[in-house]
Amino acid sequence: MIYFLHHHDRTNQGDVLSGPYNYFDFGRYEKVSWDTSIVGPENVSVSASDAVIMGGGIYFTANKWKLAKMMKAAGAFIGWGIGLDPRTEDKEFVDRFTLLGTRERKSEYIDNERVFYMPCSSCMNAIFDETEASGGAVPKAVSARKIAIHTNASNADTTALGKRADGEQIVWTKTISTFDETIANIKSAECVVTNSYHGAYWASLFGKKVVCLKTEVPKWDGLHENVVFASIDEVDDAIAAAKRVPFDYLVECRTLNRSFYKRVQDLLSLTV
Repeated sequence: MIYFLHHHDRTNQGDVLSGPYNYFDFGRYEKVSWDTSIVGPENVSVSASDAVIMGGGIYFTANKWKLAKMMKAAGAFIGWGIGLDPRTEDKEFVDRFTLLGTRERKSEYIDNERVFYMPCSSCMNAIFDETEASGGAVPKAVSARKIAIHTNASNADTTALGKRADGEQIVWTKTISTFDETIANIKSAECVVTNSYHGAYWASLFGKKVVCLKTEVPKWDGLHENVVFASIDEVDDAIAAAKRVPFDYLVECRTLNRSFYKRVQDLLSLTV
């Protein structure tokens, strides 16, 4: 049996849509909730004849004994598009994966043999097909609003951005907004200001200018080098300095995911 260990039951659309089973054929599989089966009380029993695919998204894995038990029991334990937190995840944790694709482009653990750079699989969503088919050309129907705001949580920074959105009639979506609402907001602007990983990622895939608000959680290392980082006080200067993410980024992310799927399929044929 193939199990997908994933944030599939959250309201955050980036978490929900980062599961690779949304885009690739794995035959029969079951979804396992991180929140109920690793952090929560439910238990999932896996054996040496099973494979577990974890991801995408970032996970806080320290002191998760049920995760360690699952990694040890599974015949193959695969990570796909996982964000590694360098504050807690060390080489011992990385070595537990049979095959690991991390969205952290600069990770010291990448060896291109067992550990690979692997962007979030949500780049395979059909919403980006038109962009790939057009070679990255901006559709004429898209309005040229200067800024869109997409945020992750309610705090001082996002409250300040919200006030600005109200004052300047800027559209503001959040991670609990529907995917369609979020994508419509991102597509309609020249620059996206965000503290959400997937807000930054999806905007990059559309070739937008992207400004990320600095956060304590280290979740940005896999993004394109054109993405600009700023505090709330630096946002205007960051918007002025930002450059569009090139179309090649979408092509790269999709190519890497297709290649990784082939690696996973080869491994599963030996395991399940």
